[in-house]
Amino acid sequence: MPEQNPLGTRVILSWSDLTAGLIWPKLLRSSALALRPDRIFVAFIAVVVMGVLFSIPAPWGEHQSVRDLWGGAARGIPVMPSAGDAFSGPAGDIVGASAALANPLVAVALAPAYMLWEHPWHALLFGLPALIVAGLAGVAVARMAACEFSHGVMSQWPSGVGFALARWQAVVAALLIPMALVSLIALVIAAGGAVLLRFPVVNILGALLFPLALVLGALAVFLIVGFIFGWPMVLPAIACEGSEPGPGVGAAIDSLQRTYAYVPNSPLRLALYLALLIVQTTIVAGILAALAAGVVTFTTSAATAWLPDEAADLIRSGHAPDDAGFTAKTVAGLLSFWTSIPLVLVASFVFSQVFCAGTVLYLLIRRVNDGQHETEIWMPTMIPGTQAPLPANPPA
Repeated sequence: MPEQNPLGTRVILSWSDLTAGLIWPKLLRSSALALRPDRIFVAFIAVVVMGVLFSIPAPWGEHQSVRDLWGGAARGIPVMPSAGDAFSGPAGDIVGASAALANPLVAVALAPAYMLWEHPWHALLFGLPALIVAGLAGVAVARMAACEFSHGVMSQWPSGVGFALARWQAVVAALLIPMALVSLIALVIAAGGAVLLRFPVVNILGALLFPLALVLGALAVFLIVGFIFGWPMVLPAIACEGSEPGPGVGAAIDSLQRTYAYVPNSPLRLALYLALLIVQTTIVAGILAALAAGVVTFTTSAATAWLPDEAADLIRSGHAPDDAGFTAKTVAGLLSFWTSIPLVLVASFVFSQVFCAGTVLYLLIRRVNDGQHETEIWMPTMIPGTQAPLPANPPA
């Protein structure tokens, strides 16, 4: 609202005036960053490739695809909203609401592990390539978002994709190291239990050494919980702290150690930021999904307004009966393909939003913990691994 300044002129307060000293409002920029055409294009390609990999029937067993098995694997994931049942009164409501907001993070972080546990060959043959594609596309989107958020530089998709491909080893290592460490700890505890807790007398030694197993179990739980709440920042850390292309494992380790340090250092702030981003993503994705459904409904309704009922039903349903002819099945397949594109675009926004939001989240959490301003990201004009500029006349 307008107010009077000492000189008597009228001043209109703006959003930037009200939020100048705050950090969290910068999270609201993530959806605008995610809606850039270049980022939607990269996300669209990733979503399509992942969809194809998930739809390929396996050449063994009942020829099921990852898509067919995903529901069964997802049912094995703990349902966190039930955590509120352990408390009564307002505490239960708060815990339940917090768990409901955290459940998407848990599902995305643990779904690959449960898929690997229940259907290892499907996960390795189809899931792992899809995970790598998602990781590379995520780093590309995160790099473009970081350049715009930090420096106002609108980098194009070839630049982002090239940045990610040059660091593919870091991407793969960052995705697999936590899972490998947890699996290794589980194998060590299982082997120790099989040897030291099976036989008489020896099991006394196993009982005495059981605290070591508890320490290893605590380490595994820390790795799991830290990854659940920190995974949105892992790949953006590679995009923001990038260096010249090289072996890449060092960049992955740096990304993971930053993430595992930030989660326990700023748990409440991180939880509030994640809750805000989840709510924002849900609202924007819901609006886009409604718009996509409206586009499909309006188009099919207008296209079938003057058609006979049989032809109109074919177009509206996008599915031909089993006894239909070749022409009808071809038309139904094509229409089903075209009408699915708006929904795939919505999924592409969600993919882009996850990594754009993770980039902004990482930069703000890094500022709180390390004191680095969000404009401090690695650029090609800097010495690898530092924020120092390259010398004007480098030595031969």
